[in-house]
Amino acid sequence: METTREITINRHVLATINSMAAFCEPKNGVTDIIKGLRATRTEEGHLMVVATNRFVAIKATFDAMTFSEWEDAQMWIDAATLKNAATFAKTQDNALVSIGYDTDTEDSFISVGDTRFTYRQNTGTYPPIEKLFGEVSDTGVPMIRVNPKWFALLAKVIEPAARPDKDMPWSLSFMVSDNPNKPGPIHANISGDGYDISVLIQPNLIVR
Repeated sequence: METTREITINRHVLATINSMAAFCEPKNGVTDIIKGLRATRTEEGHLMVVATNRFVAIKATFDAMTFSEWEDAQMWIDAATLKNAATFAKTQDNALVSIGYDTDTEDSFISVGDTRFTYRQNTGTYPPIEKLFGEVSDTGVPMIRVNPKWFALLAKVIEPAARPDKDMPWSLSFMVSDNPNKPGPIHANISGDGYDISVLIQPNLIVR
């Protein structure tokens, strides 16, 4: 069996990626491509995963991932399959975890040890939301109203650690805006040993 675009990760990173699915388009949404996440390899050789529901966006980078035949490819990850694999991985302490594509069966997969969860790859164009994560502003911004449901999503993100800190603090700031009278997106960030996770909440959608 020939396999391409395979990434080897640990189960803690899998748990974090699964928690990011809270930022995907819901099942009853209209845009299929953002009902999943997108994984790519950065120029520095890190794994980058993004997700969005058009109202908020999340981006995470992870160090020390192993790529096989990856090159410049990107991979769409089905949120439902991801959840099943992450739930199973909780019971498999030392199992090897990988995400990939099988050229023989044309199945995408998430493997936990010898158990493989398969799904069909979505070949649509995922929005390049990582480009939204630009420079952070340290200047004053106008007062705004915020819908707390977007911040509640932050609590769903799990750090890739054996014992995740459920009370980990997020750093909040505003991104630089071209309009001095309008704030940029709210930028939330956490980082630790081998990972960096950022979330954007768009200003024109904050009160929705």
